[in-house]
Amino acid sequence: MYGSTAATAVQSQTGGLGTLVFTAPYTGRLRLASSSPIYAAPFFSTPIDSIRAAESATETLLDTHRNAYPTGGSVTLGVQDAASSPTGRSRAILRLTLTVGYLDGSQSGNMLLFVLPHHRTKMVYPDLNGPNSPLVSLAWSDPRGEVRGMAVAPANGAVNLDLAYDMPDVRFEAGRAVPESYRQAIISQLLSTDQNVALAPAGTSVNRVAAVLQDMARTAVIADELAVTAPPYGTQLRAAATKLRQTMKNELSAWLLPSASAPKGLAYDITWGGIISLGPARQGARDMDDKNNAYWNHVYHYGPLLYAAAAVARDGGMGWSEAERAALLAVVRDVANPNPSDPWFPVVRHMDWWAGHSWASGLVNGGVDRDFGRWVTYRAQLIVDRRACIVYNPRVTGEWYTCELPGLRVG
Repeated sequence: MYGSTAATAVQSQTGGLGTLVFTAPYTGRLRLASSSPIYAAPFFSTPIDSIRAAESATETLLDTHRNAYPTGGSVTLGVQDAASSPTGRSRAILRLTLTVGYLDGSQSGNMLLFVLPHHRTKMVYPDLNGPNSPLVSLAWSDPRGEVRGMAVAPANGAVNLDLAYDMPDVRFEAGRAVPESYRQAIISQLLSTDQNVALAPAGTSVNRVAAVLQDMARTAVIADELAVTAPPYGTQLRAAATKLRQTMKNELSAWLLPSASAPKGLAYDITWGGIISLGPARQGARDMDDKNNAYWNHVYHYGPLLYAAAAVARDGGMGWSEAERAALLAVVRDVANPNPSDPWFPVVRHMDWWAGHSWASGLVNGGVDRDFGRWVTYRAQLIVDRRACIVYNPRVTGEWYTCELPGLRVG
């Protein structure tokens, strides 16, 4: 335990519970730290002498860096163009900023913090591999990989950690063409059954409709590719792709711009600032439709919708009206809004920047969600969502995050 001023406390233990009582009122600042790495090691796998030696080294390190501590944090997003990037590709830049306080008020000393593998592999500042690397000897195992300590010198009252990510080359086209040995079977299936997929069984559930639309969108894109690689069927395949796009467009339009009495649709929630399913909203229910109205699984629900919308408008195909376009961008802003100046939506609502992943969980109700805990978004769902945002992106121009919201508002 470290304090900003000296104090006296008496420790006692009763029934396995420890108590620390100060002998006088204390108005300073306290820091608590554990020097034992025992919980990071498998039980009985580490000799006790080794544990004690590690505790001693850890205690020395904690003593050295006891003064500086984090008081808050923020995230800044940016893009580095290809010409400025050392990799020759555009890079997304994530800056994690930690503001720093000091126990003794001296504003001296490095701040000790701990980083995970997904930080270290992408960190460009500070330089972890150079001669002045801030990494220290303290490390332990974690389900996500080795946790490493580093002691960083604050500047202007803060520590900045810059992470860089090469922008992915995401397109509609698959990485490989459909093998010729499979083409005939796929074409027959597509022309006989797949172009006639029915949306009715999905009903008014946004997650079920989104799943069907995603399948239809991918089928339309496959038809586009096969129309080029299998010319004898070109006319039929292009007609099938057009039919699928028209079905998707009709369904998406009904969801994006619903009437006040429509049985299904999306609406803006004025209470929490997001896009939710209209049917449950009319009933004031936040635990229906895969808990969409409680902001659960939005990445899973809206990624497929955006992919379908992009497939509809692919290569100047069927366009969207200005109102439909604004509604689609509102869906993008619900799950992937990058701008803190947006007056309607929070920044990337479900993303946990430090943990490096998105959460599937949303609002928590003690009665409904007590057994669910915090769910991580499935990687496949997240990939679908981010790919959808990327392929839809070329169709976005201007300061889209200030668009007026179309359609209905609830809450």
